[in-house]
Amino acid sequence: MVRTIIGVIILIAIIRLQIFLSKKDNRLLGLIIPIVIFASSLIFAFGFIPTHNKIETTQSVMTETVVSSAYFLPCVELLFIPV
Repeated sequence: MVRTIIGVIILIAIIRLQIFLSKKDNRLLGLIIPIVIFASSLIFAFGFIPTHNKIETTQSVMTETVVSSAYFLPCVELLFIPV
């Protein structure tokens, strides 16, 4: 419960800081927080910074699915309809 309240307070502070920076004469100040958030999302998405989550790898099994050519016949027949 305490962690949730602290998280909400931090979120409100970040939103208020973003609004404050966006209203300044220099509009580029309003891009500071979005750029930091975008950069951190790229860093976490591509795994440049290790997280505390332990990831176990498993061997994946590749299976081949054979699709009958009967499914494609109506599409082929439409190509040869005279106009």
